[in-house]
Amino acid sequence: MLANNFLSDMNVNLNNMKTLQQQMASGKKFRRASDDPFNVARAMQMHSSINANQQYNKNITNVINWMDTTDTALGQMGNVFQSIREKLVSAGNAAYGSDERQKIKDEINQRVGQVAQILNTSFDGEYIFAGTRGASKPVDSKTQFNIPAKVDKTNSSGGDAVLSGDFTGASALSYKIKVTGVTVATGNVTTAEYSTDNGSTWTSTTVSGGTFDIGNGLKIKINDATANANGDVYSFSINQDFKLTYCNSDGTEMVVDPVQSDIVTDVAANWSGKDIKFSIADSSTATPVEESISLGDFTAAGKTIKDVVDDINGKLNSSSSLKGKLVAEQTADNRISFKALGNDIIKILPDVVGPPPSTSVTDLQSSINKQLPSTQFDNIQSKRQTELSQGVLVGYNVSAVDVLKYGTSEQDDIRNLLDRVVKHLNGMVEQKDASGNVLKDSSGNILYIADSSKATSALTNDDLKDMDKAMSQILKVRSEVGAKQNRMESAKEQNEQSNLDMTDILSKTEDIDITEKTMEFATMQTVYLASLQTSAKVLQPTLMDYMR
Repeated sequence: MLANNFLSDMNVNLNNMKTLQQQMASGKKFRRASDDPFNVARAMQMHSSINANQQYNKNITNVINWMDTTDTALGQMGNVFQSIREKLVSAGNAAYGSDERQKIKDEINQRVGQVAQILNTSFDGEYIFAGTRGASKPVDSKTQFNIPAKVDKTNSSGGDAVLSGDFTGASALSYKIKVTGVTVATGNVTTAEYSTDNGSTWTSTTVSGGTFDIGNGLKIKINDATANANGDVYSFSINQDFKLTYCNSDGTEMVVDPVQSDIVTDVAANWSGKDIKFSIADSSTATPVEESISLGDFTAAGKTIKDVVDDINGKLNSSSSLKGKLVAEQTADNRISFKALGNDIIKILPDVVGPPPSTSVTDLQSSINKQLPSTQFDNIQSKRQTELSQGVLVGYNVSAVDVLKYGTSEQDDIRNLLDRVVKHLNGMVEQKDASGNVLKDSSGNILYIADSSKATSALTNDDLKDMDKAMSQILKVRSEVGAKQNRMESAKEQNEQSNLDMTDILSKTEDIDITEKTMEFATMQTVYLASLQTSAKVLQPTLMDYMR
């Protein structure tokens, strides 16, 4: 019995020494959950919290770097607009002529390209001003051709010439038109020839009421002249400028103006049983596909705009050519808005007689033939968020829309401002009705007329005021970025301190005190050796032990 108790106690001492050896070797108080269940659970929780905190630190660091890049880009943008503003002030100099303004326009055209380049700044493979659509650039500088306001003539006998049409050529051209036939009695120009650029090749044109087709989508009307005008030459050049535009994911120009119904006041009368006809085409389709949808019966009591929207989307999703291509939405002011879901060119076609059914909805007549905007624009102006700590989300990006939009009206946009400035430098001003409203063509483009005096006045008045507003918007956005940067720096400091605190708690929970454990092991070793010596004297072996 005495021997058994001794062996049991010795085994306990050996296990204690083994535990101390393992703790000293690993530096940890426990090796498995059964060693200390409570502290093991606490240590596991602390490890999870520290790992999560380290990821939050990476998020914060990435956001700080992102916003540093954003701040640099906005600083460059401010410098560009300061330079443009100085050029506008110079353009108002009474001593400046058309040549000086042309040089100013050429420089501003380059600035348009520079603005596009800044707004397409990327960080870590993503465009920083593209919202959640970071894989494709948000804006681009598109070449546009402007028809000159004035046609020069080399004679005093011929009448003035007026240009019309939209230039469809691939590059800027200089035109010369030579009168080859005049009716003596009336002075009507009957025949003419034209050439482009070098004037070496003359092409005959067809006359119709004094109007000549001179190619590339252009026509020129030569007013009545005298017989002496025969052989005289009219000349002009197509101006090539740059325009800032939003981009679809495939690089094509994005339409952003909303296409929506009038305010819906009577669902039953204006929508029930009516037809909506759409045309859809992509950039490679020569002939658009046309398809109509027939709306349901909304004459029953209680039918609302939401019922109409749900019905339209249901019909679109069951269509073979429209499914997944567009969507209808209800706006806050009780309109029905249509948006394209991709890069397709989609329009609502007019109400015309004959099959297939046409758009007969009364509330949609003002939206006819307008290209539907893409939902990609929503992605460009959407906000990115990151998690700074558990449950704390912070938006950190600035979209191209935030930078370009400096007011509430449609024209309060840097894209339109730069386009107006270039037009004014070309001596053209917006056409307005009697109420002062800007006139547009069927495609929504602003109509311009030649008026050098008003154009110069616009440059140094309205354009300069709008330029100041645009610069204020850029400064406002930059200050917001700076405020977010300060918050991120504070969050980073707090995160690092929190990580230190949790690491300290974890160390106290699972790490050993090496000095203490060394003393305990020495004590345990002394006890073990003493017990061996004592047992050797107390438990003397007998002859019976050997016999067993």
